[in-house]
Amino acid sequence: MLVPDGTSVAPATKTAPALSLVLTGRNDGYGGDFIERFFRSLRFNHQQFTERQIAYELVFVEWAPPRGARLIRDEILDAIPEFDVSACSWYVVDPRYQELLSLNPKLAYLEFPAKNVGIRRARGRFVLTSNCDVYFGRRIFVAL
Repeated sequence: MLVPDGTSVAPATKTAPALSLVLTGRNDGYGGDFIERFFRSLRFNHQQFTERQIAYELVFVEWAPPRGARLIRDEILDAIPEFDVSACSWYVVDPRYQELLSLNPKLAYLEFPAKNVGIRRARGRFVLTSNCDVYFGRRIFVAL
């Protein structure tokens, strides 16, 4: 389910993290400031995991990216240089899957099939799917 050129970056480490955080999105400006909201929450959550020394991986699925738009993966790597790329897996789903799975031409992003792509590839002991602009509370971190 990758873009025809095989675009995918898998984690370099083989050890399973405590948590796999599965997020999905596309760089289409959803809500007007999707990237901004996503990066703020990603920075916050990453800081919380890091401060508590919780091993986690980010599994990010970019669903049917719009032609000509920059991949969110590349935006993240530029905007958050402290992010450990070896703790990330990035998957880009070819737009043809969107065309085959959706009967609604106004629906350009299938959130739950995208999350399923990430869940099936997650390596963590626990898997948490969320939306990109969610800030995790203390109870999540304490539970791990």
